[in-house]
This record gives sequence, C-alpha cells and structure tokens, in this order.
Amino acid sequence: MAGLTSITLPAGLTTIGEDAFAYSSLDIVTCLAETPPSLGNNAFLCSLTNIYVPAGAVDAYKTAWSEFADIITAIP
Repeated sequence: MAGLTSITLPAGLTTIGEDAFAYSSLDIVTCLAETPPSLGNNAFLCSLTNIYVPAGAVDAYKTAWSEFADIITAIP
C-alpha cells in the first residue's frame, strides 16, 4: 500500500485483520466505529502518528488498542 498516508475506516467495522496495513506509508487513521474493532497481529505495523476516534470512545480505544494509547485522540 505504498503511498497511502491516511485512511478513514467505517462505523460498521468490527475487525482489522492481521497485517492489514503492515509496512504501508499509513500515518493517520480515522476510525468511525464507536466500539473499537479487534486488531489482528501487526495490523498497524507502520509509522502511525495519529489515530482519531469518536470523542465518546477515546477511553475504550485506549484500553482496547493500548499499544497506540499515546496517539489516540478524538476526531477533530
């Protein structure tokens, strides 16, 4: 997925599969789902700098996606 630097994932998403974005150029993910999708191994094995999620779900994402907690914030 060379060249893909940002993506918006839909509200109905429940799972992000193993290696889904591994080794991509992905920098920013916006996830519209209120409930954090489950993550497969190495789903985001890339250089993410920001993960944006619905404001009411920030804490749930920080718990479910704890390895990314420091870059998870509310959708601006």
